[in-house]
Amino acid sequence: MIPSSTKRENLAAAELRLSEADMAAIAKLDRGERVANPGFAPRWD
Repeated sequence: MIPSSTKRENLAAAELRLSEADMAAIAKLDRGERVANPGFAPRWD
């Protein structure tokens, strides 16, 4: 299902709370390059 801003269930996302372990895992994610880089994509850097 594709989320929609008109769905009442999506309002529950405002109540989402991440643990410190979740935040630490997110902080470790590599942010240095694109995940997908197809040949037709523009050069970013």
